[in-house]
Amino acid sequence: MTEVKVAGHLYPATIAGKVSDREWGGRESKSITMVEDYATVEGLFHDGVAWSIVETSSVPVFDESGNAVLDESGKPAFQKVTAEYDNSHFSILGDITIHQDGSCTVKMGKETDVEKLLILLYGGDK
Repeated sequence: MTEVKVAGHLYPATIAGKVSDREWGGRESKSITMVEDYATVEGLFHDGVAWSIVETSSVPVFDESGNAVLDESGKPAFQKVTAEYDNSHFSILGDITIHQDGSCTVKMGKETDVEKLLILLYGGDK
């Protein structure tokens, strides 16, 4: 299961990334699709928001010898493993799209090299 974590709360989501988003000036971007309504998504995501991708999966359990551990019915035992990936570097808010099924997709992007250079040259925000 994939979720996004914003402000300490988890939301089910589907995430797709582009290394060079031609629709957004070539910046690297992530598109986060959620079942939440527009008002919720707009309230969660903004420029500079700290957010992460949280993935939970079931993996087989092995003993010290590398053998599969079996549950009480004799089938391989599984445990849930959760991994969290900080995506705060995707800190620029893009478009929020409302889909016909009521879900919303928000696009978050990284600063381009030009934007980083301008910040170095002139300081402060873009």
